[in-house]
Amino acid sequence: MDNNNTINLNSEYSAGFQIELLDLDMDKLEDPILVVGSGATGNLVFFLNAQGHRACGIDPSAEDTDVTRASDFLHVDYGKDYWGSILSPLAFIKEMSAAMAAQDGSDLEWVKCYKSILTALKKGGSFIYAPSLPYIEDILPKEQFEITRSTIRENLSRTKITRK
Repeated sequence: MDNNNTINLNSEYSAGFQIELLDLDMDKLEDPILVVGSGATGNLVFFLNAQGHRACGIDPSAEDTDVTRASDFLHVDYGKDYWGSILSPLAFIKEMSAAMAAQDGSDLEWVKCYKSILTALKKGGSFIYAPSLPYIEDILPKEQFEITRSTIRENLSRTKITRK
């Protein structure tokens, strides 16, 4: 399956599936919320906004709307000290993991992108994603980030990184 098919498949996940996958508590999400890998339909973004949150999303397959933008993950200005919650249900992490495994030099771009996402969190903000990336999470500075990993099923976990 090529990369574009993977993105298209990810774009159709229901908001309910993504909420369950990331184990989101709607009352504990901090605004504003960015969904990295929101998919073509932006299901989670639109659901969050309907629940009274301020959410937007990016995805290479997204349509440009008032709350979603078509953009690849590596060329986004995520900002600094801005987002209360950044969510990534599968697409971003799967692409990052594939780049890391390929060892073709693109892995450094993905690590920079991951770091810019963490920098974009305001203090107390959280980056919640699945699947986990223990080889990166384990080297994050503990004085700057609290890392919580939880099991979804055997060999699959989710991570919540909270900026201190």
